[in-house]
Amino acid sequence: MKLFRHSIYFLCLVLITKLVLSCDQTFEPFQDNDRYSYSIFGYLDASADTQWVRIMPVRDSYFLSSEPLDVTVTLEHVGEGGEIAVMNDSLFYYGQGAYAWNFWTTMNLEPEQTYLLKAEDTDGNISNVHVTLPKDFPDPYIEVDLEDQEEILVVTGVDNLADVHSNHELYHHLSDLTTVFSFNHHQDSLSLTTQQGVHTVLLNPSEAREYLETYIEQNPYTLQQREVFVASAGPEWQFFPDLSEEIISLPDGISNVDNGVGYVVGIVSKRIPWEMLCFTDEIDDFGQPIANPCPF
Repeated sequence: MKLFRHSIYFLCLVLITKLVLSCDQTFEPFQDNDRYSYSIFGYLDASADTQWVRIMPVRDSYFLSSEPLDVTVTLEHVGEGGEIAVMNDSLFYYGQGAYAWNFWTTMNLEPEQTYLLKAEDTDGNISNVHVTLPKDFPDPYIEVDLEDQEEILVVTGVDNLADVHSNHELYHHLSDLTTVFSFNHHQDSLSLTTQQGVHTVLLNPSEAREYLETYIEQNPYTLQQREVFVASAGPEWQFFPDLSEEIISLPDGISNVDNGVGYVVGIVSKRIPWEMLCFTDEIDDFGQPIANPCPF
């Protein structure tokens, strides 16, 4: 089973992953923690078949024990006849003696619905978070600007564009294994103020092209497939570049967890195939550069 912060590459959400990696804040030893029970980090994806979140007790040090947690984690569909799932626990080892508990469920989630994620121990300590998923949106598509030799991703029907990145799956001939290289394109996105919910993203494949070309030349790899990953986020979404480092580092800074710390957001994700183009110096009959699928 995949570690939750890698399960949708995500988001990746890249921004969410950045937050997850910094979530175990060290509390001051001279001040008892009587306010927080658990830290909860992750996201709920209506497009995924398995949901993963990381849940850890709030303590004054990193978690260095593999002992089971005294906690029951449930995911409840808030609403009439709402389903309740008890989430399964999985222990992950991060190296250097550090462990973390990730909880998962195959419960089906629906766009535009609200879910309650709750962690409760036998002493009655509870941390919970309400998460509302965004509406579904049409499949994004890629436009090719031959004049400027650019590929542009067009995303419609999305209020909060949370993540855009490309995945390049390479096959290693000697080990018979595949490796996925991901490149973030969210920083190249532009929301069109004249059209609500419309975003254009310059895929700008130069970084990926140059890196992969050099890598494949030096290693026995063959490209298997490419895709672009897009995620829309619900109303709890925080765009991290708009926040200061001080706000991000504080437990209360961007937490939406009651009686705890952490951040959970609802998303809907899409994956579309991408045949990245390489432009040549040749010109077609209409005076436009000729573009061919990149071999790497």
